[in-house]
Amino acid sequence: MKNSIIVPVDGSPHSFFAMTEALDLSKRLEMNIVLVNVQHQIETLHTKMFFSSSDVNEYQNQLATEALKEVTDFLDKQQISYEKVVRIGYPIHEICKEAEERGAKYIIIGSRGRGPLRGQMFGSVSLGVLHEANCPVLVVKGDKDKANA
Repeated sequence: MKNSIIVPVDGSPHSFFAMTEALDLSKRLEMNIVLVNVQHQIETLHTKMFFSSSDVNEYQNQLATEALKEVTDFLDKQQISYEKVVRIGYPIHEICKEAEERGAKYIIIGSRGRGPLRGQMFGSVSLGVLHEANCPVLVVKGDKDKANA
């Protein structure tokens, strides 16, 4: 859908701030909100020895539900429609793939505000998405006081 805004959600206050920006933009431009949570691939040779694929899948869905809860509760309370997607893999690639597959108009993502040095040392999903995405990306910096509360 060309009229979609992708909003990566990881359960942090930063992703909540991004969702509020996306909500504002979606109302003005009459666009759909697509919440995307990416879970890391944890099904390895060792996990397969102890857990079934369905157990791993159930666990990843549980983690995704927890990460999305605050945002979905807020949107449900406001009676705002949205779609949620759970993907498995490397967050930067999966967020960009979801946007590309949908032909999304925008990606609106939260920033942890670690700065360029710490972001490079520890990796920055927002920076990676900014460089890899084929559509415009809005990086939202939230209120640091609220984010650290």
